[in-house]
Amino acid sequence: MKNTSDMFNKSFNKTESETWNDFLKYQVSLFLESELRILKEFGLSNQSSPILDLGCGCGYYSIALANALPEAQFVCAEVNDEFIKNCKKNLADHHLNNFPVVKWSAGDQEMPELARNCNTVVLRMVLQHTLQPTKILQDLKEGLKSGTNIYVIEDDLSFYNIHPPIGAFDAFIKVVHDYCGMQKSNVYIGKQVPHIGHEAGLKVCNYTLLEQNNHQLGSKQLMRFFTEALLLFANTFPDIVSKEKAIEHCKELDEYVQHYDKGCCFSHYVTVTHLKT
Repeated sequence: MKNTSDMFNKSFNKTESETWNDFLKYQVSLFLESELRILKEFGLSNQSSPILDLGCGCGYYSIALANALPEAQFVCAEVNDEFIKNCKKNLADHHLNNFPVVKWSAGDQEMPELARNCNTVVLRMVLQHTLQPTKILQDLKEGLKSGTNIYVIEDDLSFYNIHPPIGAFDAFIKVVHDYCGMQKSNVYIGKQVPHIGHEAGLKVCNYTLLEQNNHQLGSKQLMRFFTEALLLFANTFPDIVSKEKAIEHCKELDEYVQHYDKGCCFSHYVTVTHLKT
């Protein structure tokens, strides 16, 4: 049985692939600064090289980390063919052709030699899309050198909030919840990662809950993340939410921000966990 959720076994058409590429690019640009601060506090540095970006998507996190850690080398691993194509193109566009990209379904296939040689692993929004996250971490423990650092960044939908409340935001949460159910994903996994790491036999070194709110990132900028996610779901998975309904929710959320701006508070949360083999 495949260990990845149905989403990553899906073949995207050109439009869907481009939409995901644009969304992932914006996601990384919006949240990188605060995530990078925590990763550095937990020990990520140029000396962490070579770094395995496991579940690299379209490569934007590797590109961003490479800019922040210019001496580090990266290995990118991904299972989705369309994401791999986009990753190779994006790396080339940023003159990072020397970063190898390997197709690898962690937990299903033997670890590539390039991955075994890495001193650090970054998994960002990956375990939530796997059916057996403990097995993936167990395979990392068995395949990597002793003392390898593993940094896991995950969503946890249970922390999301907005005030004053608005029905369109509740609708967004429901869409994500329904999407996760359909795709066999677990977007409540963030707080579970330390336990999963412990069960996999890894040392749990550190953990934090990172809030990224509209007062830090800008109300329009953070709301854009939520509305683009809604439209992404509508374009890619119309059984979850229709395009018409998604556009309606987006309009309500945009009007909400225009009315309140900094007179409201809404947040995106991730957990960051530092594990070690």
